[in-house]
Amino acid sequence: MAFNRVFAPELPTYICWYALTTTLCDLQPSKFYKESPFVVHFPNEFKKVSLENIVSQNGAKGQQASFLFDGGGLRGGNAKKFVHVASPFGVLL
Repeated sequence: MAFNRVFAPELPTYICWYALTTTLCDLQPSKFYKESPFVVHFPNEFKKVSLENIVSQNGAKGQQASFLFDGGGLRGGNAKKFVHVASPFGVLL
């Protein structure tokens, strides 16, 4: 299981943020974000960030961060606009 640290201007810098992926959540991150009681009970531990603003730990920006996409790449009209991220506590939840 890979933990991919990400950065974005709108994320507080005093917290490490990790991209939620299908592998990490066992379901699509957007579905997890909408349906998980953890997100409701701990809203400061989860964020939804524009893909354009995401930078991975190795410097990949937005769509270049292939770990964010199922199968490692973009799929036509199914391009993602947002990335769901979690704090270390959110990842443990």
